[in-house]
Amino acid sequence: MNLSVDTTCTGGSDAKTACAIALIKDIQTNTGIPYDRLAVGFQSHVQETYFVSKAALTSTFSTLAALGVEAMVTEIDISLSSTTTDDQRFQAAIWGDYIDVCCSNQPSDNQNG
Repeated sequence: MNLSVDTTCTGGSDAKTACAIALIKDIQTNTGIPYDRLAVGFQSHVQETYFVSKAALTSTFSTLAALGVEAMVTEIDISLSSTTTDDQRFQAAIWGDYIDVCCSNQPSDNQNG
């Protein structure tokens, strides 16, 4: 079981995400809990006009994985203005990006804090 920080930040390259990473580092420093017992959950609220790029999400998840911290998408909703085939393909592409990033950027089992 991990101690998890669940945040509404995007997981992108923004101040809230940087703050979540800094918080995890502070928790580890001040408590001695190993990084491999810590996790960050990201609540993602995606819109057609705003979403985190796969590259930015990969960067965030890779940063956490390098520390040994598990990164999770704990909530995701994708708001679309219509149900056209194009919008449904867009939604599927976003889901695919998130799943790919989640599966590809996790800490190794032998990492410690």
